[in-house]
Amino acid sequence: MLLSHNDFESQKTYAALADDGTYFGYPEGDTPNEAIETLNIAKKSLKNTPRSVLLFPEGTRTADGTLKPFKRGGLLIGVETGIQIVPVAFVGTFEMLDKDSWIMKNHPIELRIGIPIPSENYSNDTRRELAVIVQQNVQALLDQAS
Repeated sequence: MLLSHNDFESQKTYAALADDGTYFGYPEGDTPNEAIETLNIAKKSLKNTPRSVLLFPEGTRTADGTLKPFKRGGLLIGVETGIQIVPVAFVGTFEMLDKDSWIMKNHPIELRIGIPIPSENYSNDTRRELAVIVQQNVQALLDQAS
């Protein structure tokens, strides 16, 4: 999913969001409190400087090629900043990259971009519903014929 400000105002994707270059990833071993703090820093940065952010809400790469349930934490960034959520599907990554390897095979990748979902329609209390809706949208993109 992609959080987008002003309907793709910027085509850039950010791994480091803060002006000081702080990376907002979820390295293995993060505690829930560290993850919450990471989200809070990201939200503050995005409120100060709105821009597009690429998130992978499954939290890991798939072992069997199927889409796994989405985690809700990253969606709160969209909900609490008012930035719309754009479903995005990368088609072909499972065939290109084994779960336990960073060696990429020569395999084509297709990027499919869905219709933006307004985040202002959701709250902390309805983030589970939002996670399901975003996941359904991403799955629909994956299911489209090429």
